[in-house]
Formats: sequence, structure tokens, C-alpha cells
Amino acid sequence: MKCEPDFTTPFWRNALIVAGVVTAAYKYAPEPGDNIYLTRWIAMYTTPSKEWVEVNTQNTALQAEVADNTRLTTSARRPPVHRYRYPQ
Repeated sequence: MKCEPDFTTPFWRNALIVAGVVTAAYKYAPEPGDNIYLTRWIAMYTTPSKEWVEVNTQNTALQAEVADNTRLTTSARRPPVHRYRYPQ
């Protein structure tokens, strides 16, 4: 039994549907410069870049302090103790 490929298989049907949806989306999509609802909604919930710069600056300062404290504790040594056998 030989199966001949044709354009009536589910793969080609789905490919045509996807191509039609992509074409319609491209044709009816808003212009890049338009102030559309989705863009305004995303902008409403995003954090401004100035705030991110401030947070990153604070984080860098805290990380530098943690690094200094870690360096201090890892290089710490006990003071030398002189013990005498006969302290009189």
C-alpha cells in the first residue's frame, strides 16, 4: 500500500490556518507609534529605569560592605599569646 503525499493532510490544513492567522495579525496590528491600550497597560505596571538604577546602586554598596566584612572575618587571627612556664 503506497501512500502518496497530498495537500489534504492535517499538517497542511494547520499550516494554512496558521498562515492565515499570521497574515491577519500583521494586517490589522496597530502601527508601532500608536499609543495603544496594551502598551499603556504594560507601562503602568513596569518600574521606571531611574528606580532600577537607585536599587542597583544600593545593592552594589551593600555587596561591597558584605565583601569587606567577609574579607575581614576570613583574614582574622587570634592575637599572639605568650605563656610562660614559670610566671613568678
